[in-house]
Amino acid sequence: DALILILARQEMAAGLILNLSTSGKLSMVQSMVAVATTTMFIPCMASIAAIFKETKIKTGIVILLSINISTYLLAGIFNWILILIFGRG
Repeated sequence: DALILILARQEMAAGLILNLSTSGKLSMVQSMVAVATTTMFIPCMASIAAIFKETKIKTGIVILLSINISTYLLAGIFNWILILIFGRG
């Protein structure tokens, strides 16, 4: 849900993560990874439109795919580092 909301507004995704964290549905590690993921993920539809306006369609698609793939890879690495430091709890 947070990744879908981030396409509209990043603040809405952060609010959702905060609510899940304070209600105990997300651990500290999950909350930190979620915030990092939403920060690296494409900020909004306006950014997507700007990317396509400034580049060709093929280049824009490559940019968007590379942003998404690198986001998930870095978030996964960040998750494992946090688990090694803090444990799963």
